[in-house]
Amino acid sequence: MSRSYATKHGMGFLKWACNKEDIDPSIVDTTNEPNPWQGSLQFGKLSIPELHERVQRDADELNIDKKINLVYTHLNYTDGKLATKDLTTISTNSKNGFTPIEKPDWCNHVYGSDAKDFMDILM
Repeated sequence: MSRSYATKHGMGFLKWACNKEDIDPSIVDTTNEPNPWQGSLQFGKLSIPELHERVQRDADELNIDKKINLVYTHLNYTDGKLATKDLTTISTNSKNGFTPIEKPDWCNHVYGSDAKDFMDILM
């Protein structure tokens, strides 16, 4: 499960960090208000190859030999696409840092939801 963009809850480095406005200025996250211990919620772009690699590595470590599902949330903030950084290593359909969702071979189904957690099967 992943948001359609990257976030970091807490201070520290976030790879491919960006301004919230680079994704959607209207993003609202009431569960992660700024505070002295964590600072402000950080936003960033996704690396689809790295995300897929982490999922595969976790599946290998857990000895999962079946196809697994992917779930992308908060798609209402990215117009049903993924906010991505590394446009040269993913779909040629990428435009302005947003990439259409594709189903990897190792995936059973891809689900999507908006920020209110309405979920639907995408592919």
